[in-house]
Amino acid sequence: MVERANKIRGNTAFQFRYLKGRELKEKAPTYFMEVYNKAWARHMGKSLTLKETSLMFKKMQPILDERLIFFGFHQGEPVSFFINIPEINQIFKYVDGKMDLIGKLKFLWNKWMNPPNKMLGLVFGVVPEFQGQGVESAMIMAYDEMSGKASFPYKTIEMNWIGDFNPKMMRVCEQLNAEIYKTHHTYRYLFDRTKPFERHPIFD
Repeated sequence: MVERANKIRGNTAFQFRYLKGRELKEKAPTYFMEVYNKAWARHMGKSLTLKETSLMFKKMQPILDERLIFFGFHQGEPVSFFINIPEINQIFKYVDGKMDLIGKLKFLWNKWMNPPNKMLGLVFGVVPEFQGQGVESAMIMAYDEMSGKASFPYKTIEMNWIGDFNPKMMRVCEQLNAEIYKTHHTYRYLFDRTKPFERHPIFD
């Protein structure tokens, strides 16, 4: 992974970074939409519109940490992303399940005084034309350098669930020496018993 990452990072056409301030607010929805629609839409069966991604980022705004929204660029164009959020359950435990005015004040106070030290990985993607070239490794290594600084408050990351139909991402986690934290089982009942049972197709 390190060897592949260094090869990509040695190419000045590539850049890996988080978005700061105004760029996060104005550009992140567009960057996310462009990469998602190339990397994920064909698997999920639906493309996202700019209106949808703008609304998504707007809803996340109260809990966003700009350091957790990471993008990869090739010649200035977005080709990968790594989207994370703070583990806000570490804050919600202080509000006693009540998000009234007092609860909101408690949430804001503890967000400032007792910030989360755990982050949640929501989605990771690389556009097809750059998959298998080391871009995912380069982005991970660049992120590791940034998150390894003493000023970075998050000590652990819980990745989003990864289906057994996504062997590429499973291999990435294995290379990172990640630990399996939870195992989810999905059960399906066919109301029409004449229909064949089909597993989710393996991502190519």
